[in-house]
Amino acid sequence: MSDRKEVVESIVLGVAHGRASALPNKKFSFAELLGVLRSVLEDGRIDQGDKPVLTKAMQSAFDKYVRDYDIPFIPNVIEPWVDDALYAAIPAIVGAALNSILPQAVEAPKGFPPMGS
Repeated sequence: MSDRKEVVESIVLGVAHGRASALPNKKFSFAELLGVLRSVLEDGRIDQGDKPVLTKAMQSAFDKYVRDYDIPFIPNVIEPWVDDALYAAIPAIVGAALNSILPQAVEAPKGFPPMGS
């Protein structure tokens, strides 16, 4: 396991554990998992290159803290399908969050002179 992977997993699971430890059943909703993602990204130690590792760490947090959470108003018979759909959405959500929260290098359009010339 690479050092960077360990660091990212440690950050994600540490934030998730901190939130879960305050709850009686140690489980939380998918919305709370999105809060974990936001906290992790705003922390400043994650960058665009961490997307694959961050995605895996968020999926691990989902399995540990969200999957067994009883979603209100969703019948137990279909809840596993909802859980699977939410789990499958994590890569897209991580990508969108990285793009919206973290700064990115913006390249000037071709044909435009450099600023200040």
